[in-house]
Amino acid sequence: MKQVEKIWAELSAKAQEVETPQESTELSEEVKVELALIDDLRARAGAIQKDMSNLISMRNEFADMKRNMQKWVSSLSDTISAQQKEINKASQAMDELGVDKSSLKYYNDQVGEVLQELKQAQGLIK
Repeated sequence: MKQVEKIWAELSAKAQEVETPQESTELSEEVKVELALIDDLRARAGAIQKDMSNLISMRNEFADMKRNMQKWVSSLSDTISAQQKEINKASQAMDELGVDKSSLKYYNDQVGEVLQELKQAQGLIK
């Protein structure tokens, strides 16, 4: 009988040893906090990646718009330059004929307005 009690005591001790590692697998509060921080960092990293992707997309769109605006400004500058030459020719011809040049005022004013807009546009695309 003593032999049975001895074996029973040994088995009970071993059973308690088996239960102890189970308790140690539970995470400490410190580890739980660290894991939560890592989850937060992972979520923020995903949001940052998405924002960066959007920023790159907007930057590329802006670069395309800037190139288009540069082409448009160049084309309009050429058109205005040609218009000014035509106004100058018309003014010289009117001077030679002695005709009133007041009809050219509208065109000169128009060229002046466009030149102001071009300056502003050129400031934006620098």
